[in-house]
Amino acid sequence: MKLKIVFLFLAFLSFGLHAQFDENAKLKSLYEKALYTDCIEKANEFLERDREELYPYFWQLRSYLAIHFSKFHEKQKTALDKALNIAVKIHKKDKNSFFENEYPEVFETLEVECLKAAKLNCDAHFEKSEKIYQKLMDLEYKSSTHFAKFLCLEYHNQYEALGLLEQLINQNYNDFKSGILPQKENEKYYIELLNRYFSQGLSWKMNQLLKKTKEIYPNSDLTYLAFVQGCETNFYLYNFDSDLSDLLKYKSNLLSIDSIYPSFKNENIHHQIDFIIAAKYLILSENDPAYDAYKLIKEYLNGFPLEIRLDSCKNFFLSYLLRNKSRQNINYKKVFASWTDLSKLYQKSSYLEAVKFNENFLQKENELHLATLYLNYGFKAFPNDKLKLAQIKKNLDDLLIANLKNGTASKELAAIIELSDNSQIKSLLLEEDIKLMNSMLFRKQYSALSRFVNKDLILFPQHPKLLSIKKQLVINDYRNQIARYDSVDENLYFLKLPDASKCIPGVLSDLGNSAVLTQLNYVRRLAGIYDSCVISPEFAPACQQAALMMEANHRLDHAPSSNWACYKREGAEAAGNSNLSLGHGFNHALMGQVNDDGSNNWACGHRRWILNPYNSTFGLGSTVYAMCLKVFYTENSSREKYVHSFSDSQFVAWPSADYFPLEMTPNRWSFSLDGADFKNAKVSVTCNGIQLSVRMEQEAHGYALGTLVWTLGSFPVKDKAYVVKISNVLNMDNVNKTYTYKVVFLEI
Repeated sequence: MKLKIVFLFLAFLSFGLHAQFDENAKLKSLYEKALYTDCIEKANEFLERDREELYPYFWQLRSYLAIHFSKFHEKQKTALDKALNIAVKIHKKDKNSFFENEYPEVFETLEVECLKAAKLNCDAHFEKSEKIYQKLMDLEYKSSTHFAKFLCLEYHNQYEALGLLEQLINQNYNDFKSGILPQKENEKYYIELLNRYFSQGLSWKMNQLLKKTKEIYPNSDLTYLAFVQGCETNFYLYNFDSDLSDLLKYKSNLLSIDSIYPSFKNENIHHQIDFIIAAKYLILSENDPAYDAYKLIKEYLNGFPLEIRLDSCKNFFLSYLLRNKSRQNINYKKVFASWTDLSKLYQKSSYLEAVKFNENFLQKENELHLATLYLNYGFKAFPNDKLKLAQIKKNLDDLLIANLKNGTASKELAAIIELSDNSQIKSLLLEEDIKLMNSMLFRKQYSALSRFVNKDLILFPQHPKLLSIKKQLVINDYRNQIARYDSVDENLYFLKLPDASKCIPGVLSDLGNSAVLTQLNYVRRLAGIYDSCVISPEFAPACQQAALMMEANHRLDHAPSSNWACYKREGAEAAGNSNLSLGHGFNHALMGQVNDDGSNNWACGHRRWILNPYNSTFGLGSTVYAMCLKVFYTENSSREKYVHSFSDSQFVAWPSADYFPLEMTPNRWSFSLDGADFKNAKVSVTCNGIQLSVRMEQEAHGYALGTLVWTLGSFPVKDKAYVVKISNVLNMDNVNKTYTYKVVFLEI
């Protein structure tokens, strides 16, 4: 009897295995005959009898993957998504990962194709990409998928993308600490994050990450070399246009790198940055004759190789002239001697011959922007040799036009548009600019695009293509920035929650800082001013204490007394140097300060500090119901950023010129101009030629730039052009000027 039972059991088992083998063989046969639809349907029949059997799923996966590669198959468009869904199902059911280990090429092919599809959908259909990445991660944690999602997400939400990359690095570092050997290809993730930290000025995070990288990859030079290369790119990109605080931070970053990678100290970069810092101090000094500045720099450069000295002196000389082009007291012959002295040419021939030599050198090196600038000042230095210089200029213009027409012109030539007086060159350069700006618009590079289009609109006001780009920029930028943090839980804005009842100030998270900084940079960009500001962690504790004090006492005061609840001296000091809000916090408080409604805010002081072009560093503290934004005494010499480039033609208006979101329209309008005397100024606003009622607010001093403030008798209407004219303005050079600009309000 027992033998009979055993026999029946073995027979049943044998039948099951045979049936399983038979099913697998049938499906495999259909697949190999390229009958993919039949294979999928037959697999469904088998699955109706046994949902736990995995081979039918596997052959469905392979069939859908094959259909994906069949360009004309009726199910081709949806096949990849179905294959991915089935792969996730197999992964969940296959506890021992039999199929993924036995057929790795199938799952690798699926991953490659899914990553391609996700990347393709990234711009226009981001939600599709996000679903694909999530399913791939459901299959298994793979850093390559994680990184691909980061690159895609970066175009849509930089903060979330950065968080994703940080999560990837932390996972990798924790694996390393747990004894899992690091993979060499993962080093690129560290390099990406290092460069993000560098570009955002997050030095302390950068240093921490450098130490981790060195710990994980102790024998690798890749991170150091790639990072320094990124630094060099930034360094040469900004060069003399960097403000002094940025240069000093850059120097600090290099010193940090040297301490972690002592054997790789790059002396050339150190020499260059030291030189530029020295030159910057000289450029910023008030009574700085160019030749005296050069003599000091020449002493500083003694001992350096001639190539470095020549290149450094050339950069200083050209940058000095560019940034001081409005000065009247420059002795151009002495300045030209600065460079020619270094090349020893002036000892052999005249200054004019040296100009010819250096001009030829610049053209040969394809430094056409510098050649144009150099030649412009040659005309000022040698007014009696205009005919000789005119021939050099003709040769240079011909070369520029030829390069622009045949497509070999460098992108750096865009700066020549401001320097050249040749209408054909200007027209060709504008066409190149417009191509570049459309690319920036597509890639959501709104910060760079804003600077670009505003610069060209000064040169080509009312140009239809430029205005079209500016309009689309205002629409896209608003949609991308304003709604970004609206649905975020404000509890995520804190690492430690504040509690006014217990005088606990709390600590802001990176997300809390980002919510304010993103909006701050957005409104500055809309106003046409510097929009790469930072929130310094140095001021966070005092500002956080100030915000807590405002909430705890249910009132605002820039000079709170010591009998206040939760009083601390550092909080009181921060309150005296800051914009304060009560009733809401973070980005909502910031926008309230920009609007500056309320009877006490007639001077628009909060707005003026936020839109102060000479400040780029802020401090922040916030609770849910109060906010403190430190707006002055944040830098020792913040004016340097615009000391030569923020001219009297670059006013700051709110609502700003050209296009403005109707949803952000304030009750009070303002017009700011550095060093202006508005005593006799008059403001008029017209729409469709009809004069509108304007009520002026009393002029108030002491809030950033000098400013006029007014209100209109009626709220603006969308798509209508409002022309603002401000006359009888005495600018900083005591010249009476009139400023006119147009605002079109867009309902977005």
